[in-house]
Amino acid sequence: MKKYVYAGVSAVALCMSASAMAQSSSTVTQTGNGNAASVGQVGSNTSEIDQVADDALASVSQNGSNNSSDIDQNDNATGGDSGSTGVPDFDPEALVTQNGSDNVSVITQDIADGSFNQIATVDQSGASNNALIDQNSDGPGYTGGLRAQVVQTGNSDADILQTGTNGGKNMRAFVNQDSSNALVTQAASDNSGVNPSALARIDQFAGSNATVTQTLTGDMTGDLFADVDQDNGASADIMQTANGVGSRTMDAIVNQNGASAATVTQNFDNDGANTFLATVTQTGDMNNAIVDQDDKDPTSQADSNLTANVIQTGTGNFADVDQDNKGATANVTQSGVTNQAFVAQDGAGLLADILQIGSTNEANVSQLGGLNSSADIDQLGNSSFANVTQNSSARNDNAVVRQLVGSDGNTANINQSGLAGSPSFSTATIEQGGFNSTSTINQSGISNDAFSGQYGTGNTSLITQFGVGAGNSATVNQYSDGNMSTVTQSGDGNSAMVTQGVAP
Repeated sequence: MKKYVYAGVSAVALCMSASAMAQSSSTVTQTGNGNAASVGQVGSNTSEIDQVADDALASVSQNGSNNSSDIDQNDNATGGDSGSTGVPDFDPEALVTQNGSDNVSVITQDIADGSFNQIATVDQSGASNNALIDQNSDGPGYTGGLRAQVVQTGNSDADILQTGTNGGKNMRAFVNQDSSNALVTQAASDNSGVNPSALARIDQFAGSNATVTQTLTGDMTGDLFADVDQDNGASADIMQTANGVGSRTMDAIVNQNGASAATVTQNFDNDGANTFLATVTQTGDMNNAIVDQDDKDPTSQADSNLTANVIQTGTGNFADVDQDNKGATANVTQSGVTNQAFVAQDGAGLLADILQIGSTNEANVSQLGGLNSSADIDQLGNSSFANVTQNSSARNDNAVVRQLVGSDGNTANINQSGLAGSPSFSTATIEQGGFNSTSTINQSGISNDAFSGQYGTGNTSLITQFGVGAGNSATVNQYSDGNMSTVTQSGDGNSAMVTQGVAP
């Protein structure tokens, strides 16, 4: 028969005014299997429930202000007829409901030898409440999950800590808040093949803050997932780490509406790590997004599949994406005024797309150790700056910068550095549709191609191609008056074509 455990909150000293309702205190201590405790209080009270055994259930309901609830459930059974190893009906469950302000709830659940699930739920309605859920599983034989949920309103704080050793499988944390702060920490280690996983989902409204830290250690650990949805000037910080050979997927998703800030840091540390995914979507003004992903084994550097997407709409946006290793994809889309985007990628087969619409935008793409890299920047604004650097023996790389109609006084630079005397086969294209703009392309190696197209007046184009054996090609089209073009090539078999004046 499935049971539902209802957890309580930790006891704290209460400060009450002389006119407040008199304080009551309740203490329940239970040992033995299959016990249940239910406490209901009105006013300004304290409740403490201690349960040591299998199959414990606790429920606390408090109405009023300055209440405190503390539930401690300890299941240290060793298996057998009276034990709980892997048995779904022998689990601690707790539920705390508090209506009022300045209430405190603490739930502590600990399992030392298996069991199936730990379930804790805190529902606080009012202002300035605090909830702490601490769940720990210590195997061997832990096959269930840690499940915690906090619902709060009005400038409250939620702290969920989930830890496990020799298992700790399926850690799950859920937070729903209004103008509050959430801290979720999930950490587990395992070398028995149980493969722990972690999931955190936070929904916040009206200017809240969220911090999620997920750390899994052990071979074949993985499946880290963090999802933060925020409204009205919130901030989010996600840190994910998987340590172990064959570590698997980690995903981080942030959706924000308002003057928000987001930071995502992901790291696989060891051989055979797999897939990253980080997505940040921000709507509003004064947004900030930073994504840092690292997947680099110190011996092979053979790991791959990094993906980051940042979408920002509004004014004063900022995005910084840093990805290491192979197979990285970064897409940044910004719409508004005074946007900036920086992307740095390390590895082979990389792709970076940046689209900026507005004025005074800046984009900087640096793909280190480039091989088959591609970068595409589109800007629509005035006095914009775009810089693409593809170096460390660049080969088969492609870079395109477009600063189009209505964009005046812009600067675009593309630098592709291959090995002198070795095939590069890289392509660089810059198109500028305004006035008084500057286009600069620098390529080294052989068999490279450069194109500069400028369609206004007072523009400057500079192309430099260097290589032993060369065979490079440069094309400049300036379809107006008052422009300047300089092409410098070294080596044999190069070609240059410059067209200036009215478009054909």
